[in-house]
Amino acid sequence: MSHKRNMHIRVTMLVLVMLAALSSRSFATTCTAANPNDNNPDDQALNTCLTNLGPGGVLNLVHGNPGYILTHTVNVPWDGISIVGDGLLANFIARSDMVGYMLSVQYVDNITLQNLWFDGNKSARVGTCNSANGTGKNLVIISDSFVMDSVGSVSAVCGSGAEVQGSGFRISNNWFLQNGYPFGSPTGPVADGLTVWSCGSGSIYSNTFRDNTDVDLIVGGSSYCQIYNNTITHYNIRGIAGLNVGWFAGLNGDHTGSGFHHNAIDSSYNLLAYGIVVSNRPWHQYTTSQQVQNAGSVYSNQSTGAAVNLAVDWITGGTITGNTLSTPQGTAWPCNNSANYTAGEVFGGSIDPGYSPYKYNPCSASFW
Repeated sequence: MSHKRNMHIRVTMLVLVMLAALSSRSFATTCTAANPNDNNPDDQALNTCLTNLGPGGVLNLVHGNPGYILTHTVNVPWDGISIVGDGLLANFIARSDMVGYMLSVQYVDNITLQNLWFDGNKSARVGTCNSANGTGKNLVIISDSFVMDSVGSVSAVCGSGAEVQGSGFRISNNWFLQNGYPFGSPTGPVADGLTVWSCGSGSIYSNTFRDNTDVDLIVGGSSYCQIYNNTITHYNIRGIAGLNVGWFAGLNGDHTGSGFHHNAIDSSYNLLAYGIVVSNRPWHQYTTSQQVQNAGSVYSNQSTGAAVNLAVDWITGGTITGNTLSTPQGTAWPCNNSANYTAGEVFGGSIDPGYSPYKYNPCSASFW
């Protein structure tokens, strides 16, 4: 009797182990229903493939001409999904009637995006911005522990090339290029390269930002997040700021424990108003609650060629030290000033000396 009972226990345990293995298995598909080499929309087929994939699945995609055409958002529905392109970067392009974000990752975790290219096709989509549903923006990622590696986000119509929010994520080796239109352009509105609503214990490094028209890399709230070795250039299109250690509603501009370091910003004449801005000014009128409470550590960055290479204003904590600044040129709209390094109201923390005193309030203007 004991022998039968032990055998039953062993069989039961084996079945449980097999079921656990099946439930954790990563299923892969190439989604043959989506064809990147024709002119038909692919979003419905891609969404069906992702839904059928299940948690932990892998969607393998390939580069094509013109690429995977999108008219509606591709949604990532399960935890643990990976979307992986080939060595040429699997490419997506928004059609002129595109509605919503190109790709949406919301409230699912442990997602991987790798070897992908998203073209917002702004020249064919003038006047299509809708902040309520994300139309005009390329990517939104609200997720913990995601990986975004070797992904391009270019030519968003407005808003941002990518909006991200979460903790424990890694954003590395990506390209954010020519998103939005220059401030004051009759064609369309500005756009960030990468908008970081929050970053907790994550990392953003070795990314390339080029000619984005609002802020190339803006971080509104972070804690123990490392932002480093990013390259920001403006050689052809005017932008408002390169790197912004800023403030977003609900996050209190608190960057405690975060490090912004070894980032390089370079601009041609009058193509970048601010290299590094530690503040939510000069583009917003302030109330006391909108101070950057803690700027974290902003150090060993390089900014050259912006109208103002480093602007610090309305902060209450953090350290800003050891940044290399050179060749201020042009004028920083809307304030029409130029300086290597300015500082205004600094109520706490530690900043390097040698600044030109300058307050950016009330010299504010709406860029949106």
